[in-house]
Amino acid sequence: MVENILINKLFLDLIPVSNSAVGEEEVSRHFTKTVSDIFGIEKATLDNIYKEEKQEGNLHGYVANTRKPYSDNQLSEYSSFPELIGFWHDGFRSCALVPIIANGRVISILELLSKQENKFSDEMLSVISFGASLIGPSLIYKYETSKNVRIANYFNGAFNSNMPQFLVSNADSIVKFNKSAGKEFGIEGASKKNIPQILGIGFAELKQLSNGRSAKTILGSGNGKRVYSISSSPINDNLIHVSARDITKNELFDSVIETVNSDLYSGIVYLDGELKITGSNGGLSKMTGIENNMLVGKGFYELVIDSMRQGFKELAKRLENGHVIDSTDMIGSDSAPVRVRFVLSKWLNGYILVFTNAEAEREIKAIKGSFLDFINGASDIVITLDAIGFIKACNMPIEELLGYARDELIGKDVKSLYVDPSIIDRDITYVRNGMNVDNTYVTLIAKDSTKIPATQSTRIIKDDEGNTNYLIVLREKATKQKLKDKEKELGFLEKRLKNLSSIGEQKSQFIYNISHELKTPLTNIKGYSKLLYQGDFGDINDEQKSTLITIQEEADRLMQIIQQVLDAAKLETGKTKLDLKEVDLKELENNSTIRSLKEKAQSQGLSFAWNVAFDVPTIMADQSRLIQVFVNLIGNAIKFTNKGGIAVKITRKGRNFVECDVTDTGIGISDEDSHKLFKDFYEAPKKGLVKQAESGTGLGLSITKEIVRLHNGVESRKRSIGVESELGKGSKFWFVLPIKQKGKRKDQ
Repeated sequence: MVENILINKLFLDLIPVSNSAVGEEEVSRHFTKTVSDIFGIEKATLDNIYKEEKQEGNLHGYVANTRKPYSDNQLSEYSSFPELIGFWHDGFRSCALVPIIANGRVISILELLSKQENKFSDEMLSVISFGASLIGPSLIYKYETSKNVRIANYFNGAFNSNMPQFLVSNADSIVKFNKSAGKEFGIEGASKKNIPQILGIGFAELKQLSNGRSAKTILGSGNGKRVYSISSSPINDNLIHVSARDITKNELFDSVIETVNSDLYSGIVYLDGELKITGSNGGLSKMTGIENNMLVGKGFYELVIDSMRQGFKELAKRLENGHVIDSTDMIGSDSAPVRVRFVLSKWLNGYILVFTNAEAEREIKAIKGSFLDFINGASDIVITLDAIGFIKACNMPIEELLGYARDELIGKDVKSLYVDPSIIDRDITYVRNGMNVDNTYVTLIAKDSTKIPATQSTRIIKDDEGNTNYLIVLREKATKQKLKDKEKELGFLEKRLKNLSSIGEQKSQFIYNISHELKTPLTNIKGYSKLLYQGDFGDINDEQKSTLITIQEEADRLMQIIQQVLDAAKLETGKTKLDLKEVDLKELENNSTIRSLKEKAQSQGLSFAWNVAFDVPTIMADQSRLIQVFVNLIGNAIKFTNKGGIAVKITRKGRNFVECDVTDTGIGISDEDSHKLFKDFYEAPKKGLVKQAESGTGLGLSITKEIVRLHNGVESRKRSIGVESELGKGSKFWFVLPIKQKGKRKDQ
């Protein structure tokens, strides 16, 4: 009798909302609230597995596979599934799961939790199952309707975007294109052009791109060439959606950055509003000898010599035109001043400073000074001429050889010293055309009209104002050889200075605007494979379903790898913000992620211990980041341990720090490998004791090190993280955390 009353109540509550125009989410909320209210259940949730991607293992997978209700009315730490143990830790004592079936498949699972033991009777589950049978067809119908609307909206949205979009058939013809595509590629409504003629790539190649790759194509000719990134998503076997993104500016930007990165004498530095360093491309580290991660957070003015610091701090006031060009002396790696030229520009998050090492100018001046000293001390005659051939300077040997005082010759036409003046005109013409003139035979006329045979070499040079001068060297072979060597050195330095000046001019026009956009086809891969798996494009067999599951799992794995790489990049650029709160390290063991690692170790026959000393207090830390550190270290320990176990030990180190150790009895690490473990993309070689199914990115430990560093974890060892290990005898990874943070941390 009671059962019939409850069924009637469910029926009366659910039928109106099922037949209404509300969406699937509102139907789901109404159903769970109705079940919760009628039966007095503390928590009722509906997991729509037809809609959301789920890891269908463990408890939910069991219910989906058996297609029958499941209940546990006595939850404990010994319950059958890890999820049930988690419910018990959260204070619940009874649990029931009811599958919702429509069109012959499980589309949702109703999860019910109660703090009372023996809450869920067979009669109650029978009534709730009846309600589930009522709501199932409504849910799937409303989902299919909204899905069709979403697909239509997706394509409408895509074709309304500023990015060129096409729908392409398997005959290489364009079925549809948006306004951006028509304008950018000159396509008219009645155009007979096919997609290979427009993009240089056909249907077959576009179909291959749909597995997650994109193609780069160059269109146009001459100075009108443009670079496009082509990506595609299959609609069905005969139709593909294609996007073409203009990346010409990105290519130019990449080439500029590559040029800067390859230059030992230049670099880019990112500064916040207080002129403190938030990142750099590595050139600053090369110049100062300070590692990039140690530069982050420093004021750039701290790297400038004392006498120039105040002037550099006031540079921001001069940014009237958006940038300022200046020079300063920085402290080099050998503590000596290094002259740099720079362009300082405003941007959204502060300033960008592009610099080039101007030491070459000093070297040129030094060489020129040495060159003049050499000329004055040389035994050969050396004469400097202006652009029209009048003598500007000469050295002492001319007095002895020709009998003139040097003052007599200044301002004199050099041709008056030659028996055949045409030789001077000829040699100057040669050097003006880029040639070197060496060992020309000439006859000089002394003051007393004596004729003196000689050989001469001629060069073109620039004075300090950049004016053209000519240098003539006469007689002594040994001196000429020394002069030739000095001229070669001078030429090399002038060429390098010209190159540096060219780069500096290019950078002075460069206004940098960072835009971080990550567009990945992974979402399409996952979405379409899910639609295929659900049979939205036709029935598929079990083997095909297995393949689609593999595709989804591999897409998840790739997404995790990408996320880890992005995480590492974000940490490296120093833009990660810590969410500092009080953390109880004793309670951290009960975190669900740590518990899952413990269960994984125990399932492999390994022991697992979490020991926190009695005097360890709560600390100020970012709990999610701290869990990430433990996951990386414990996960590695499990991966490289065949027998024995893993132990986590946390102790207090003096008044200000705690030390966390993760020890295993695994294969150990050689001294050579242990020095490289915390570097990006490094993985220690596998040496026989453990065989891994797959490799990682090599970023886990470098990310771990960076997270610890952000917490200011350092103590007497002067390091915040390290490893102690011996091959075949296990490893101990340790890291140090401060109990309290010094001041309020800004964006890292």
